[in-house]
Amino acid sequence: MLMKPHDLKRGMYPIFMIAMLALRLFFWISPSHETQMIGSYLWPSIVAAMALLMACRLRGMSKSGIVSICLALWFWVSCVLNGDYYLTYNLHFIVGVTLTFGLGFPLFFTLEASEKGRWFDAVSGFYVGAMVILAGLGVYVVLTASSIGTPLSENAIKVTKGRLSVFGMHPNEIASAMSLGLFLAIRLILKTKHIAWKLVYGLGGCILCLAIAFTVSRTSILISAAGVSVAVFLWCMARLAKRKLLVRVAVSGTAMAAVLILLSGMMLGNIFSLPQKLPGIVAGLAEEAQETPATALAPAPTAAPTAEQTAAPTADPTEAPKKKAQIAVRDIMDDLGTFSARTEIWQAGLQYIKDRPITLLIGSADSDVARVPNRYLGRNVYHMHNTWMEMLLLTGVPGSLMYLFLILSVLWAGFRLLRAKGQAVHMQYLAIVPVFPLINGLMEIYPCVSGNVVDIMFFIVCGALISAAEGQKSGATK
Repeated sequence: MLMKPHDLKRGMYPIFMIAMLALRLFFWISPSHETQMIGSYLWPSIVAAMALLMACRLRGMSKSGIVSICLALWFWVSCVLNGDYYLTYNLHFIVGVTLTFGLGFPLFFTLEASEKGRWFDAVSGFYVGAMVILAGLGVYVVLTASSIGTPLSENAIKVTKGRLSVFGMHPNEIASAMSLGLFLAIRLILKTKHIAWKLVYGLGGCILCLAIAFTVSRTSILISAAGVSVAVFLWCMARLAKRKLLVRVAVSGTAMAAVLILLSGMMLGNIFSLPQKLPGIVAGLAEEAQETPATALAPAPTAAPTAEQTAAPTADPTEAPKKKAQIAVRDIMDDLGTFSARTEIWQAGLQYIKDRPITLLIGSADSDVARVPNRYLGRNVYHMHNTWMEMLLLTGVPGSLMYLFLILSVLWAGFRLLRAKGQAVHMQYLAIVPVFPLINGLMEIYPCVSGNVVDIMFFIVCGALISAAEGQKSGATK
């Protein structure tokens, strides 16, 4: 018996997406499992899910949902047109963008209105919980000058070159993922009426802020501080609803500015002295960690020593090196004129288009775009550090126009929710959330086409936002 359309409305689809998010996180810990599973299990299940979605729910779906699915299919076509006829060389990339645009974005267009809020809380709650766990482990690693790994691979949570990295993910990437988790945690704080849950989400948000600061990703730090300050503004406006508009704006604006300056200042500079201000606690935790090697996870396999380890005596393993703050402090003004040498990467992308004009029509394979910075600049950089440039090189003008349509649809939906009278504060904040990652996308490819959890979750949020705006005829969304 064929599956009926309403079967998708009973939780199978969002549960599937939660499972995909969990699997992508697991692949951080064990990349070898991704290589083994992607062709035999993951890719066939994604193709089947896409076929089921289009067969059951494409008719009557929002235009933005249809465009998102078309964009996912265009990625496939572009790879084929560029010589990867069986998606052999770009399968990891195709799996990521299909989960992002083909299945993540349309998720909430398939659910009943009464189910959307519950499932959005479930999906975002899972994501927040996962990010808080990783952030907590990262903060512990920084404070104890240690590392946490698993037997599954050499990837570990550790400090590399003065920056926190998580299971081989670049600090900028993990900071982008955690900043989205921070925004979703703030939304849950604004939504829940239970003090205990507010405290839990608030503690999670503080842990995420610490971890983001330790990645030393300046863009993520600034947008995180901005996200917190905007939440303070909206909360103050709601609490002062009975006051005159001028008073509400003045008080709320002052509070927002104070939080923005204080939090960004702490995350950019002062927070890095935290390990030095707690020498007793740090030393105690470090000694305990050495006496009991297994921390939250099993210790990582023996790997090449880090710079910090080689600088200390290693003859006697019981002799602990002197612990000190490992995190670097980066001046916000350093390389500001070139955006940390990103402008030359963008110029290399433009030069690639000049050398290969057909890119504007059919795009290029991800395996080719990843080599552009090295080919033109000799730099070991594997993406364009800009979502729009990356999208143009990968999909040409057709894909870039579809992506532009999606982003404009998200911004318009957010504007509609903000404009609605009597709107709940957590919905007002949700309307603004996509703006912060989009700003981050001007300096990185997250969230867009990395195919990682941050991309998938971001476009799930975008789809939920558009779905909420389209489903709201009058009054506030509860």
